[in-house]
Amino acid sequence: MKPAPDPNGAPRYRGLIVAGVMVVAVIATGLLAGRTGSNKGGAGKPRVAFGAQILPPRSSGKYLELTNAWLAAIRDEAIGVFAGGQPGQRQNGVLVIRHGGPNVPGGPRRRIIVVHGTGALTLLRPVTPATMDAALAATVHFITANGATGSLDLSNDKVTLSG
Repeated sequence: MKPAPDPNGAPRYRGLIVAGVMVVAVIATGLLAGRTGSNKGGAGKPRVAFGAQILPPRSSGKYLELTNAWLAAIRDEAIGVFAGGQPGQRQNGVLVIRHGGPNVPGGPRRRIIVVHGTGALTLLRPVTPATMDAALAATVHFITANGATGSLDLSNDKVTLSG
């Protein structure tokens, strides 16, 4: 024969059951938060901006007449590509690449690439990168004033012109 259930048993264990459920909920929340990343080290989706309204780096007026720009940033890490023409020498295009941020080791770095004989450059809207690491290694495409196309590989800052 089966013993009769203890009518006081369930309330006695209710506190342990609630505490156990809460512990599981806290652990699950921590694991899920860990998967989405803390936005450091390239984790997390960067904010992206594109267009002619983006201001170029300070003092760039002496080497860049801005056409448009693309920026990807997350917290203090950013990469920006600014395209346009070379002041005083309109036959040349210019790309300015700005890496880093105030809290990135080495601070912000700027690279100026003059593309001779192309005229002003205009960036084409790149695909939105899934992570900051992807943004830092993206390929940005552009069109020249002469109608040729080109690309800039941000992993090595190398420019390639085609046709």
